[in-house]
Amino acid sequence: MGLTEIIDKSRFVHLEGDVEEVTRGFVRVNMKNLFPDSGLFFDAYFPVADRDMKIVMERILPRGKYCDRRTRQMLADKGFQYFYVRKEDTKAFDTYLQANTKSRLSASDITPAEKVEILYGSAEYIVETAFSDGRVEEALPQGAAFAKEAARQFSRSRMTAGELLKIFSKDYSTFTHSIQVSLLGMAFCLYLGYSEKETADFGLGALFHDIGKSEVDDGILNKPSRLTAEEFESIKQHPLKGYESLSKLNLLTQEQLMVVLQHHEDVNGGGYPQGLKSQDIHPYAKITRIVDAYDALTTRRSYKDALSPEQAFQLMETDMKPLLDAQLLKSFWVFLRIKESSVDRDRHVDLSLRIGSVLHIQLSVKAERITTKLIGMDAGAYLILQPQNPAKLIDQVFKGKEVVVRYLSDGAVFGFESKVIDFMVQPARLLFLTYPSKVQYCEIREHKRYDCLYDAQLVLAGAPRRGVVANISMGGCQFITEDLDEEQTAHIKIEDGVTLSFQPPAGVPVESLAGEVRNVKRSNGSRSEIGIRFINLQGDKRNALVDCLSNLAMTERVLS
Repeated sequence: MGLTEIIDKSRFVHLEGDVEEVTRGFVRVNMKNLFPDSGLFFDAYFPVADRDMKIVMERILPRGKYCDRRTRQMLADKGFQYFYVRKEDTKAFDTYLQANTKSRLSASDITPAEKVEILYGSAEYIVETAFSDGRVEEALPQGAAFAKEAARQFSRSRMTAGELLKIFSKDYSTFTHSIQVSLLGMAFCLYLGYSEKETADFGLGALFHDIGKSEVDDGILNKPSRLTAEEFESIKQHPLKGYESLSKLNLLTQEQLMVVLQHHEDVNGGGYPQGLKSQDIHPYAKITRIVDAYDALTTRRSYKDALSPEQAFQLMETDMKPLLDAQLLKSFWVFLRIKESSVDRDRHVDLSLRIGSVLHIQLSVKAERITTKLIGMDAGAYLILQPQNPAKLIDQVFKGKEVVVRYLSDGAVFGFESKVIDFMVQPARLLFLTYPSKVQYCEIREHKRYDCLYDAQLVLAGAPRRGVVANISMGGCQFITEDLDEEQTAHIKIEDGVTLSFQPPAGVPVESLAGEVRNVKRSNGSRSEIGIRFINLQGDKRNALVDCLSNLAMTERVLS
C-alpha cells in the first residue's frame, strides 16, 4: 500500500485536552521540520482512531521513506501541525534535523524569509525538548548548533529586523517568546558590531533565558488576571532557578549563564533577582532585557492585546526608560526602523513617484538593470516609462512579463513588483507597466546613512590624512580628502585597515574608529573618495557613534 493510500484510509484525529496517555513514549515535532524529498532517519507517527474508535499512534511515514511535497501537503490539508517520533528515535531525528537544516540553508534558491522559517522550526523543536520534555541536557548542544548556524546565516544574509518580525508569532507563549528573543537579539547583536561567535554565544543564552519558568506553576504563568504579591514573587525566582539548573550541567559559559540570571535586572537597580545596577549587569543581559520587553509588549496574551511597534517604543521610551540601557535602546530603535513599509493601493500619493523620476527595471534575478524615466502614469492603473537603452528590451519584454522596479526618493531606495502591459517601438519607444499595489523600502545598505560634513582625520598605512566625513551610518561612512595624490590613491587596497576620528558639532568626539576600506575612487581632479566599513564597534566608541547618529536623525526629523 502506497503512502497516498495509507493517508487516505487512515482515520486521523486531532489531539485535544489531556493526551498524556496517547503521547506517552513519543516526542511531538512541528511539521515544519519534515523536509520534503529527504529520506527519514526515523518512523513518523500520527494520531488515528482504531477500529474501536480508540485513539492510538500509527506509523504513517516509515524510516527510509521519502516524504515528498505532495505527501506533506496532504497531511497539512488534514490540519496537522505536528507529527510524533518515538523517544528512542530522538537522536536519529536530531541528526536528521541538523543535517537537513544546514543543507536547506545553504541552498542557492532560498530566500531570507525561508531561512527564518527553517531556523524558527529548528528552534521550536529544541525549546520544546527542553521546556516540555525536560531533556535540557540533550537540548543544549542542539541549541548551540542552532545559534551558531543562525549567527552565520544572519551575518552573511544581512538579516533585517523586518524580515524576522514578519515570521514571528503574534501570540505569546514561553516557547515562541524564547525563540523570538534569541533570533531578534542575535540580529541586533550583529547590528551592534558583535562577532559571529559572540552573537552565537548570546543566542544560546537567550534561547534558554526563560528555562526557569518550567519550574513555575502553569496556573501562575497563564493566569489571565493580575498576579497576587505571592504569585509574583514566585515568577521573580525563575531567572535564579534557571541559572542554578543550567549551572549544574556545565554546558554553558559564564557569559551565557548571565543572560539567564540577569535578563530581568534593571539599570536603576530595581530589577530582580539580585537588584543589580547598570555597571554590574552583563552587556548580553542588557540586550536581552530590551528585546525581551519588546517581544512581550508586541505579542498577545490572555489578559492583553499586542501593542504596535510604535506603541511599544512609546512605552519603552517613557515608563520603562529608567529600567533600560539608554544607549542600547537608541540603537535598538534605529535597528528596528530597518523594516518593510508598505503603501496601500488607495494611497497613491505616498508612492513618491514623480514625473521625471529615474526608475531602474530588472527583468530577472541575474539580469542587468535597465534605466528608464517616468514620463506619465494613471494612479491605480499604469505607469509609462521611457527606457534610455530600448534595444536591451526588445528581445526580453513581452506582455505579462514580471519585473522588479527600484527608485530613489528622499535619499531612500524603494522598490515594487510589476508586470509589463505593453512595449511600443513606434512612434516612440515606451514601456507600460501595471501600477504597483505596494511599495517596499529596499535595504540596499544594512544601516541607514545620514548626510553630514564633519572635519575628520583618517589614519591609513600609518599616515594621518585630513578630510571630511560626507555621510555616515552604524555600518560605515564616506571619507573625502584632497590630502592624497593620484598615485597614493591608486595604491589603496580594498580591506586595508584604517582608523577614523572626527568631532560632530554636537555631542562627544568620535575617536579611533577601526574600519576597513570597501571602495576608493578619484574624482574632480584632486579629490579622493574612500568608502569605509566600521569593524569591532564596542564600548565608548560605539556609544559615541550612536549619539552622533541620534543627533543626525533628530535633525532630519525636525527639518522634514
